[in-house]
Amino acid sequence: MPQLIKELAVKELQEQFSRVHQTGCVVVNYHGVKANEARELRQKVRQMGGRMTVVKNSLFAIAMRNLQVEQIESLLEGPVAVVQAEDPVAAAKAGREITEACDRLQVRGAYVDGQVVGPERVQK
Repeated sequence: MPQLIKELAVKELQEQFSRVHQTGCVVVNYHGVKANEARELRQKVRQMGGRMTVVKNSLFAIAMRNLQVEQIESLLEGPVAVVQAEDPVAAAKAGREITEACDRLQVRGAYVDGQVVGPERVQK
């Protein structure tokens, strides 16, 4: 990927997740999800007031570092999608909902209140 495109992608991710300190986000394993399933999952998250974004780990990590959210890098391994909503509780509910709808998805963890938490805390 050319450098200019990478820079633009990082900038777009930074803009999209600029409120991550207030809203939090949930990282889910996205391996093996088919296109139709992905569309349905995105619709489900949208209906709950959130947004699901499949990210390139390295570019997302750079964007999060620029936003001073470096701890989230520990969750970025393999194909991942990031769920964000207007508040951390809504994001957690949306993350839980889509993992129940698609058994191939698993919650990896979340960024909430300035810290990274594991999947068990997201379920609570």
